[in-house]
Amino acid sequence: MALDIIARGLAATEIARQKRLRILNTLRASIAKTDFAAPTLAATLPTIGAPTSSSAIASGTTWQVATGGNPLHAAKYTFLGGAWQCPNAIFPNTEFYKSTTSRVGNGTDPLLYPQQGPGSRVRFVCAAPSFELYVQMSAAGVGGGFRLKVDGKLAYAGVLGASGNGLLRYIPITWGSGGAADRKDRHYELEFASVGAFVGIRTTALYKPHPWVQGDALRVLLHGDSMLATIVDAANIDTALHGAQGALVGDLLGQADTWSSGVGGSGWMAPAVHDRSWFNERVDTDVIANAPDVIIETGGGNDAAVNPAQATIQPLIETWLTRVLAAKPETAIFMTGPIIGSNAGASHLAIHAAKQAAAAKFPQNVAFIDTLGDPWVSGTGRDGTPTGDGNRDWVTGTDSAHPTVEGHRHFAGRIARSVARAIPGLIAAQG
Repeated sequence: MALDIIARGLAATEIARQKRLRILNTLRASIAKTDFAAPTLAATLPTIGAPTSSSAIASGTTWQVATGGNPLHAAKYTFLGGAWQCPNAIFPNTEFYKSTTSRVGNGTDPLLYPQQGPGSRVRFVCAAPSFELYVQMSAAGVGGGFRLKVDGKLAYAGVLGASGNGLLRYIPITWGSGGAADRKDRHYELEFASVGAFVGIRTTALYKPHPWVQGDALRVLLHGDSMLATIVDAANIDTALHGAQGALVGDLLGQADTWSSGVGGSGWMAPAVHDRSWFNERVDTDVIANAPDVIIETGGGNDAAVNPAQATIQPLIETWLTRVLAAKPETAIFMTGPIIGSNAGASHLAIHAAKQAAAAKFPQNVAFIDTLGDPWVSGTGRDGTPTGDGNRDWVTGTDSAHPTVEGHRHFAGRIARSVARAIPGLIAAQG
């Protein structure tokens, strides 16, 4: 009996190892395809019409994802980067899907206050030369709405759907003259920011959408705090070519199903007032429940406000890692030092050391990425007040904390390149 238990234990360990190798090799291959290049504007662009409250397609079909809270045509789309569902039982919310990527909680109940992270995606294939997107609008001037990609290229320089917050609107998309010569299968992706929802598309009777499924089926979780999503920039963030790093990292990794799960002001011990849930309190709902193959853990910056000693915070980080890997032992984790928009203080260095030491206790699963030894942010300036002594002039926004649009691109690039460099070491650690 004892030998049987040991044999089964060894088999489970070997199965996890083989799965981890597949995950790491798949991730390495997808990164190689992107070559760390963010999506660019397409050479041929569609005509995008103004949002309207009613459809201009007199005779056709509205391929709506849900009605009355129940799926209707949801199977004709691929939903990635979040848990997509009707948000509640109040009309018209029962007619559209919205993604949940994390929950703020209240320090007691981690299920409270679901929120949407940047980068949640709706994908589909459609041959229609002209059709309408049917979406919920977001407010203008906040970088909300969504970016539209077609066949992997941006179809618009900025966000769409950024006006009339909460309104359901039709947005016409037309190729060329809209005739038969423009009819061909195109792969569409709506990459939503922190707000917005998807109702469906409307076409004439000749066309319908089909799902566009991610080829290698990896699920990546980008875990952290407000640094993943909050953009503070003196420029117009609605017109920026790219959004927050929570969306861009998925593009640089070549993994569409990248979840951006970050709660502002949170950490393993932060906030000290505990009016939202800490990382270990949310780990079951926001990490384990999503069954990620790869986790990029970037938090810890907010814990500096609590001024913890390494010996205090390291056990909390180890507990988080233990719980995640107990649930899914094949998971590959890339744990960074704190990502911050300023120079590191003594508390940041203690947290950095704690994360590094905790990661070292799980050598087959966890690679540590140094963010402070060779600082990702340096200097004393900030957006609008440059001093010329470091990249903080353009990385950090006017609040002296969160990244600008360029800063998000910088952090996303550092994360993706660091993950790529760490993969061979993790592969070697599998034995």
